Amino acid sequence: MMTEAGLVQHLSPFERNHPLLPEYQLTEKGRFMKEAALVISSSEHQMSRGFLAAKAWNWPVLIALHFHYNEFNAIRQLLQTATPRILSTRLGELHAEDLVNKTLITDSTPKYKYELSTHIEPILNITNHNLSALL
Repeated sequence: MMTEAGLVQHLSPFERNHPLLPEYQLTEKGRFMKEAALVISSSEHQMSRGFLAAKAWNWPVLIALHFHYNEFNAIRQLLQTATPRILSTRLGELHAEDLVNKTLITDSTPKYKYELSTHIEPILNITNHNLSALL
């Protein structure tokens, strides 16, 4: 699967030069993904909330909030393949973990506004900078 995704390349016995050497080697894309994963892992360690990347859509939602997509429909339009149910679930979980603040706005149509917690913003600023530096 990782070979088909272009993350690793299979090495023939001739290319390995010894049977105890690895059969696979990271491609350029694989090295990029490794560096991105290290940035995210470091950020998760600073947040002290466990392995957030274990659940799909946690990081895309946090990044969307970092870029001030503060309403549910704005996040939904940005993350087009995420279903409303999964977005609602992730926002609720992130709120329960105190990573996201949720405020009810009672205008003509009541809605919730989501924002990053103040202690998470600096971490996501650094994460965004480090991920952008990879590009």
